[in-house]
Amino acid sequence: MFGYKWIKLLAPISANYNDKYVRFLVVKNIQKYVNQALKQGAKKVVAQKTAKVQYIICDDVMQIDTYAMAEHHGKLYKILEATNVAQKGDFVIMKNGVLPRQYRMNIKTAHERYDFDETKKRGLAKPIENPQIFIQVDKNIAFVSPWGSMMYLVKGGYLNITKGYVYAVQNYSFDHTYKPIDDKTA
Repeated sequence: MFGYKWIKLLAPISANYNDKYVRFLVVKNIQKYVNQALKQGAKKVVAQKTAKVQYIICDDVMQIDTYAMAEHHGKLYKILEATNVAQKGDFVIMKNGVLPRQYRMNIKTAHERYDFDETKKRGLAKPIENPQIFIQVDKNIAFVSPWGSMMYLVKGGYLNITKGYVYAVQNYSFDHTYKPIDDKTA
């Protein structure tokens, strides 16, 4: 781990409060951070994604900035969680809710996580039953995502540690997308 980085949390347009800069601990090796957190007693949370998502099949290369809602000191902010590039044929998720959110995955990964009709260029996808394992973080952290861009996770958010690669799910997004389940395999 090394250093800190200041990141701007954006107040929603309708909010009666301002944007805020927040300090994030930059984690050099996220897997080592997870292992250390588990050794120090971080509890694993098993959860199932329950929210349906709208999708498109990307027909050209496009940059995707993933914004998510995060709760910080009792107020909701949007945060640029990650930046990525969708390639032709990628599955691009467009989530509804408080903030339109986009992120990408390749078609193989999409089929592992969602039930959808690949022949349609756009539609609604239902999550496949596929419990995920998370740990909740106790500080703001920044780290390099599995796809190579920086990810920023606000204190109280979750790290998905399911398949050997680690990525962030903001606290507000987790609460509105996943349902914790009782699973003895964690």
